[in-house]
Amino acid sequence: MLKINLSNEEDGEEKPSPDTADTAVHEAAETTTGTAETDSDASDQPKEKKKRRPISKREIVLIVLLCVTALAYYQKDMIFGLFSGGEEIAPVVEAPVQPLPEPEPEPELLAPDPAIVALSGIQGVVPERAWLTSAHILYDGTYEINGMAFTHDSALQLIAMLGKIGTVGTHNIPKKQKSSETVYPFTVSGKMNDVMVPEILDNIPSDRLVPLAESVSIDAKERGVKFLRLPQAGQVYTNDDLPFALEGSFDDLQDIISTLCPDDGNTRIYRLKINPARPGKGYNTIQASFSLKTVSAI
Repeated sequence: MLKINLSNEEDGEEKPSPDTADTAVHEAAETTTGTAETDSDASDQPKEKKKRRPISKREIVLIVLLCVTALAYYQKDMIFGLFSGGEEIAPVVEAPVQPLPEPEPEPELLAPDPAIVALSGIQGVVPERAWLTSAHILYDGTYEINGMAFTHDSALQLIAMLGKIGTVGTHNIPKKQKSSETVYPFTVSGKMNDVMVPEILDNIPSDRLVPLAESVSIDAKERGVKFLRLPQAGQVYTNDDLPFALEGSFDDLQDIISTLCPDDGNTRIYRLKINPARPGKGYNTIQASFSLKTVSAI
C-alpha cells in the first residue's frame, strides 16, 4: 500500500517548527548587526604609527664580518707574507727618472807640428813659374826661403800670397829685366799666422833620440828614403845641431816627420832645413835636416 507523507518530512528526519525557524533568523540578524557595529567602532579609532625594529646583535656581527672580509681581500698579499714568513711586500713605487750623465769631454789633442804647418802653407802658395831651392823653418812658424822665379810677376805673386797667410819681414827680388829668359832669384823671410806655438820645449837626450831614429829607419828604407845622419848615443846636442838628415821626396819627408811627431804626442820639430838634393838626383828629391824637442807645456 502506497504511503503518502502529507507533512513533507522525510523518513527519519524532523523538520523545525515555524516558531523555531523564526527564532534562528532573529538571532542571526542580531549577530550580523553586532559584528557590523564592532567593525564600525574599530574603523573610527585612529591608526597607531609603526615602530622601527631595533638592529639585532646578529645583524651587527654580520656587518662587522663583511667589513673584515673586504679589508682582508685588499691586503691579502701582505697577510699571506706574514703567515708564510717571507719579507713584507712593499707597495711598488716608481723611481724618479734620473737624467743621463753628461758625456765626458774627449781629451784635447795637441796641435799639429808648427814647422810642418808652416812648410805646408808655403808649399801651397808657390806659383807655377817659381821654385823653392831651400827653406829654414823654426818651431814658432818663422821661416826664410830661397828660390827662383822664371818671371818677375811670379816672384811678386809669391810675396803677395805669403802676406795673406802670414807676415813678410824682408824680401829680395831683382828688378824686372826686358829679356824674357831672365831668371829672378829671391829671398823672403817672415812668420806664418795661425800656428799653435809650444810654450816650453825641452831638449831630448841622445839615449832617447836613438830609439826614435831606429823606429823610423826601417820604414824609411821601404819608402826609398835614405838617412844621411842619425843621432848617436852619448852625444850632446845643442839648439844649433841637426841630428837627423835624410834624402827623399817632399811627401816622404812629411810622412817621416809625422811618424816622429804625431799630433797626439809631445814631440815637435825645433829646427828644419830643406836644401836641394845632391847632383844626379831627381828634381823632386830634397835633403832635409831637423832637430827634435819635447813639449813640456802647451
